[in-house]
Amino acid sequence: MTLRWKSRSPTGRFSLVRSIEIGADVASVFEWWGRYEELPRIMENVRRTKRIDEGCVLWDVDVLGHQVVWEGRIVDVVPEKLVRWESSWGARNSGEVRFEWLARDRTRLTVEIEYAPRGFLENLGARLGLLDLHVQRDLASFRRFVETTPDRSAAVSAAT
Repeated sequence: MTLRWKSRSPTGRFSLVRSIEIGADVASVFEWWGRYEELPRIMENVRRTKRIDEGCVLWDVDVLGHQVVWEGRIVDVVPEKLVRWESSWGARNSGEVRFEWLARDRTRLTVEIEYAPRGFLENLGARLGLLDLHVQRDLASFRRFVETTPDRSAAVSAAT
């Protein structure tokens, strides 16, 4: 994993960028990421997700024992390349997930998040890089899951 940490911007927002290589093809990684309802069982800090409609997902995550909820509105999707979102209510954040083909069974997944911490504890956690630790763990869990779980669409194709 690689980390590029950017400190607080003049607008009071923090951002982080985290990349991880996954031993699976880009189509599978993109497909698993888009199964939002599955993410709570894959990522330890994601408590709940609910697809509101095709362009909105309700997120409920645990950040340092603190419940953080927001509705993420998907503003751009390029299949197998990019998913970009903005929060429409709740915790203020935006970001993107990029999918980069490295080899037949190798994908680089890069997550960039920009967020506005609320209150003393969230600001302290942001300054100490604690959110980054949560993101790092969740991406490692996602990688393990994708690399060890058979692709359902491939299994369906093989059966027909």
